[in-house]
Amino acid sequence: MGYVNSVSVTIVVADGDLRIPVIMIGTEEKSYLEATREAGEEMAEVSKMLGGNEPKDHRRGSFKTLTSGFSYGGGQAQPMNFNNTKTEENMVSRLNASRCFRRIANFGSGEPLC
Repeated sequence: MGYVNSVSVTIVVADGDLRIPVIMIGTEEKSYLEATREAGEEMAEVSKMLGGNEPKDHRRGSFKTLTSGFSYGGGQAQPMNFNNTKTEENMVSRLNASRCFRRIANFGSGEPLC
C-alpha cells in the first residue's frame, strides 16, 4: 500500500482476499491530523519501551501488542482481567490517557473532543 497525500478522502484498505480490515475516513481538520501524528509518535515510544518484546505474528500481520481491559471466552469460565506487568499497565494507562488517542476515538464515534 502506498502513501496517499490527501486526508480529505476516504480510503478502503483490503487484503489479498478482499477482506476489509481498515477504512480510513479522511478529514482536513487540523486537530485531527495533529492527533494522528502524535499517536504514531506515542506508539513508537511505547514500542521502544517494550524492548525485547519482539513482534508476534497475528491474523493481520506481525506487530507488538498491549492488552487492556478484560476478556471472556476461549475456554474461560468467567470474565477475567488481562494479566499485565506493572510496566505494561503503565504504558496502557499512558496511551489511554493521551489526548491524541481520545481525539481519534472521538472522531470515530462522532463525538466532540472531551
